[in-house]
Amino acid sequence: MADQLEQPRSLVRHLRALARSGSLAPYLADHVQLPQAWPLTVNVDVTRGCNLRCLMCASDHGATPELADEAIWPALAEAVPLTAELSVGCLHEPTLHPELPERLADLSAAARAAGWTGFLGLLTSGTLLTRALTDRLLQAGVGLLLSIDTTDEAAYARVRRPASWSALRPQVEYLARQAEARGRFIAARSMIMAETLPHLVATIEELAQMGLRRFSLAQVQVAPDASVVVHRGEHAGRIDGAVARLRALARSTELELDLPSAPDDLPDGALAPLLGDGDVWDEHRVGPGRRGICLVPWCKVRVDHAGWVYPCPHKQRRELAWGNLLQQPLGRIVNGASARRDRELLLAGQAPDDACRRCPYGPGVEAP
Repeated sequence: MADQLEQPRSLVRHLRALARSGSLAPYLADHVQLPQAWPLTVNVDVTRGCNLRCLMCASDHGATPELADEAIWPALAEAVPLTAELSVGCLHEPTLHPELPERLADLSAAARAAGWTGFLGLLTSGTLLTRALTDRLLQAGVGLLLSIDTTDEAAYARVRRPASWSALRPQVEYLARQAEARGRFIAARSMIMAETLPHLVATIEELAQMGLRRFSLAQVQVAPDASVVVHRGEHAGRIDGAVARLRALARSTELELDLPSAPDDLPDGALAPLLGDGDVWDEHRVGPGRRGICLVPWCKVRVDHAGWVYPCPHKQRRELAWGNLLQQPLGRIVNGASARRDRELLLAGQAPDDACRRCPYGPGVEAP
């Protein structure tokens, strides 16, 4: 199979297929240095700050919001052709940026002019949307990804502090109507948490009734002492049941659901591929005697508002960055000494730093 794959999700599928054949480790070893056509996913924070204090968030937003350095926009325009997907918004709320729609429009125009055919999107909680801002964003020519974990009023208030679903709902309805009328991509992304799991199917059904047709589910990955993340034991059956009901819903409607799949049988001794932010079965894939490996340093990076490039949202200290996009091109950063070191240590079963050692899905994880 060629290294130039169609999209980031196809890269993950490809790596998991290699795991089933028992050839993941040698393949990753051969790609400690990433090829130029490698389909990276890049998540960019153009602000440092947020209007919410969400239960599952791993970030310290600071007291006063900060905007991205002006030089970040031309640097992103230069980096976009090297990616397969670029999403603005990750740990911080991008709609705090007053010129966001116009900046996104310029970025989209530059990327398309360069012949780029990847996905450019905006990830937002939606809680700062107004009709005027929605119209400006829809004119920017980017896909819109709404982070909505539940439509249950009480659960939403607990998770998305201090926002309320009843206040957000009219803005989502307006956005869905306008996006459909203008032919714009819109989707909802939900994190599966103990708080939201009981309402998961009803949430997808309600959002579908409002006009959303595309959904993806991800596993939240937060500090071990947070009560929202542990899916082992008592939650496993409920997750299986909810996913089964959603698959049945997708078959009977026009919904596009990106759902977790059941764990694949792996050969004895084979590495188990882990993406802690994308598959609710990840923690079950690694049993006693089986070592897992985090695929994130091969698949994605996050750029913060100051241009620092990290392999993972849980790495936020400057000493853990691979480099700075304002100082080096992205292609050089993802193949720099720090990036190669992280991949080599993970292949050797070692955590590259304390952030990896604290990760509940990182190297050395064993099922209870």
